[in-house]
Amino acid sequence: MTVGELVQSLSDHCVSHVEGKHILAISDTSEINLQSHVGRLKALGVGVVGNNTDVGFYIHPTLVLDAANGFPLGISTVQLWTREVKHQEKHERNYSR
Repeated sequence: MTVGELVQSLSDHCVSHVEGKHILAISDTSEINLQSHVGRLKALGVGVVGNNTDVGFYIHPTLVLDAANGFPLGISTVQLWTREVKHQEKHERNYSR
């Protein structure tokens, strides 16, 4: 199963539970640092994280809750991304512009 297929499955499941409900969609981004596992990882799918040296990736899921009672209804979407090992720093790419 690919990441895209997994995200689609999560989204389809969530959609089937939200019809007619007032919902809250809560998103957050997390950094997944895998540096302590670097000897056991295949290099595919990981880049560097916030300190620009450790390997890992970022994940941005959206959790859907029933607004009436806070019951979790599912995950509507998940975005995964990595930074290239030799990516430009924010000052090098003129981040403020």
